[in-house]
Amino acid sequence: MKRTLIFLIIAFPSFAVSQIPISTIEELQKIGNDPSYPLDGDYYLACDIDAACTREWNGGKGFHQIAPLSPFTGNFDGRGHVIRNLYINRPQDSGVGLLSWTQEATVENIRLEDVDITGISYVGALIGYSASTIKNVEASGKIRGLHSVGGIAGARFGTIIKCRSSCTVTGEEYIGGIIGWNQTFLIESYCSGHVKGGNDTGGVAGWSSGWIFNCFSSARVESNIPDVSCLGGLVGVNYSRVENCHATGPVSGEGSVGGLIGGSISFYSEPSYEVIDSFYDTYTTGQYDSHTYRKGFPKSTDEMTSPGTFTNWDFENVWWMIPGKTYPLLRPVWFVDADLKPADWMPVPKYGFPIEFDIEFGEPVKNFTFEDIDFTSSTIENLTGELVTDGGTSWTLRITDTATTTPVFPAEIVLRLPVAAGINAANYPTTETAAIRIDFRAPVPGDLNGDGVCNAKDSDILAEWIVKPSSPWRSRLSDKMPDLNKDAKIDSADLVTLLSLWSK
Repeated sequence: MKRTLIFLIIAFPSFAVSQIPISTIEELQKIGNDPSYPLDGDYYLACDIDAACTREWNGGKGFHQIAPLSPFTGNFDGRGHVIRNLYINRPQDSGVGLLSWTQEATVENIRLEDVDITGISYVGALIGYSASTIKNVEASGKIRGLHSVGGIAGARFGTIIKCRSSCTVTGEEYIGGIIGWNQTFLIESYCSGHVKGGNDTGGVAGWSSGWIFNCFSSARVESNIPDVSCLGGLVGVNYSRVENCHATGPVSGEGSVGGLIGGSISFYSEPSYEVIDSFYDTYTTGQYDSHTYRKGFPKSTDEMTSPGTFTNWDFENVWWMIPGKTYPLLRPVWFVDADLKPADWMPVPKYGFPIEFDIEFGEPVKNFTFEDIDFTSSTIENLTGELVTDGGTSWTLRITDTATTTPVFPAEIVLRLPVAAGINAANYPTTETAAIRIDFRAPVPGDLNGDGVCNAKDSDILAEWIVKPSSPWRSRLSDKMPDLNKDAKIDSADLVTLLSLWSK
């Protein structure tokens, strides 16, 4: 007997169930449909998955949500990988998302990009109805339904922590940027998308009887039906507790509308709600309400970008901000990547203005101006110029002149982008770049490209300017530079002048 007992103890670990890797969208669809992929399994994503092919699946209905009849009770760890272009078109179904129904499960570390999901109720990018823990999940795309619709989950009894949504979420009742119907904990999460709903619609949660703590919304929230019951920048209707939260996105609609909370409801005629140290920007939300004890505290933009407003918030472990530049943002500290370099056409050293730089951000940014550039280490003061962009990601910086000082040559122009030079849709600032130094020297007459000599290259530039309206030199140079004979026209006479300068 002893030998048998020892044998069993030694052999027992061999029966342990190992983690199951998911590498394709076809393997993902096997969960709950194949005995080798049980609903109580322990799964992880082994790589990024492009699910664009799901648009052609099941006669146009797309991916069939996991666990529509029995709950998923296992674990799913995305390990930071991305599922892109997931398509589900089931407008008659409830419990629609990557997973339909979860219970006592853990789903974490997943990014869902450019999803396109339609259901009728309990609809979300990740889970339709969740009684589980959802952690560190990010979603973008379009989510549609009628009731209990959210960017991450439609409804849930479990905890959502450290989740982010930039989804466009559309429905009629209980509509939220992260969760449509919240009944437990929503912690350290935010939405930066677009939320369109009817009754009980909010930037992070539509209907909430749970605790919403350390969350924010910069989402646009609007009613798509007249005379809604409750519409709020953060929460549509609050039955419980909102603490250390803020909202800054525009809010528009009819009925009970609030910059932070649309309405707070009592149970059995006794107040059950609390709004603690939570604020909204009256300018950006377009809302103001004096009922601060139930709808949040209205503040100006200056107050919302001042740490002094948020005296009871944890800025060591949870929040951070740059005074005067950003609203409170959730840690970990995260910036939009920025790369700054001299334009490819521009010689170094550079003789004369203009000086041009290319700036490439990791994603579109806003609130970025010429005044945000740091020139403080330059030997020339009061530089002037402009910033132009192709839509937010690629920017061009041109330094065109000095406002009040005459350069002493040789000079040095030093520039960098400081932290918070611009911010993205979720109010995260751009990163700080390394300083770029340009040796700047006195201009040479007739030298259009600034390489220090007037030669055939400059003649070609001027000829292109004259005959080619789309020439890039028309944006690089001021109208005065090619006008070498100073007659307020740019024509062949300027070419003659340039040749005379070249001969010298």
